[in-house]
Amino acid sequence: MSTNALIRPTTNRQKTIYRNGDTDDIIDVILQADKLSAEFTQDLAPTLRGSTTEKTLHSVWAFVKENIRYKRDKAGHERIKSPGKLWLDKSGDCKSFSVFIASVLQNLGIPYKYRFGYYPTGSSGYEKDVNHVFVVAYANGREYILDAVLDKFNYQEPFESGFDLDPNSKGISGIEDLKFSPQIIQFFKWLKWGLAGYGLYRIIKANS
Repeated sequence: MSTNALIRPTTNRQKTIYRNGDTDDIIDVILQADKLSAEFTQDLAPTLRGSTTEKTLHSVWAFVKENIRYKRDKAGHERIKSPGKLWLDKSGDCKSFSVFIASVLQNLGIPYKYRFGYYPTGSSGYEKDVNHVFVVAYANGREYILDAVLDKFNYQEPFESGFDLDPNSKGISGIEDLKFSPQIIQFFKWLKWGLAGYGLYRIIKANS
């Protein structure tokens, strides 16, 4: 069976675009996409399972790295693609990479979280205070970094500040590591409203 047959196709309804989205908007949509993404890769996931959990995680990371080209979103035009849309386009940025990887981990039953980081100018091409996101998996009592933007498996490029977000608990950890610049303080104001909006979305969804 071809890989195309293993990844369920996209529809226009399953592609999310945010124009001029703030960081809270982006996080909100990533969390929404996370809840809807598993169905796209439920046939692909078993083919990536290795003889050990570490080999499985490497296979998941390598699949995205080798088959999908990194293409950074234009400024003010943020796109969070479903796994089906990302596979169709064969290109996307860290947000869509992360949702794709997370969808596979869901189907494999491997716990994970999203890690958001801020990189100073010149590091990995990210501008200061621009958000980067990747997936961190839990296995064998340790963390594994799955950042398919980078060329190395289980590697995290040092960032200026960052935090983790568990999509199941919506709990944030790592806040104590942040440097509370005015930009960071403003960010958490945005984040508060983003998480509140996500809660409202779930209530509406449950009663629709």
